[in-house]
Amino acid sequence: MSVLTEKPCRPFVVWDAATFDDELRAKLEAHGELVRNYYDTELELFREREAFPDRLLPPSNSYTGAFLRLADAINPMMQSRTIRAWHYTRMTDAEVEALARQGIELSTVATLRGRLDLRRTCRWRPRPTWTSCDRTRGT
Repeated sequence: MSVLTEKPCRPFVVWDAATFDDELRAKLEAHGELVRNYYDTELELFREREAFPDRLLPPSNSYTGAFLRLADAINPMMQSRTIRAWHYTRMTDAEVEALARQGIELSTVATLRGRLDLRRTCRWRPRPTWTSCDRTRGT
């Protein structure tokens, strides 16, 4: 009998903790401070790298080792769970419109460069919310 058939497999949504089962929620809550510290530090380091791009050795996150050990401990738990996810959730309005017009294209250096160029004209912010962008006006 496979691991997936041994216990009911209710999908959970990564951004909705209410969908996590009790075992997973308890493990994450027990290490919540570590997870918050890791991501808060990552954000600070990102901002520092952006402010000082010429720095040869960027500072490292002191929480990385403990965070990776936690990820390694959680990984076996995740193998028997189903995660609900959606692709194409971090796209600009213009990218969605292009996808509707042209269909899905294979990723190439040229298509990636095109997406990055488009985002530079879109007032991109590093979070899952994008502003609307019209390629011809660059707004």
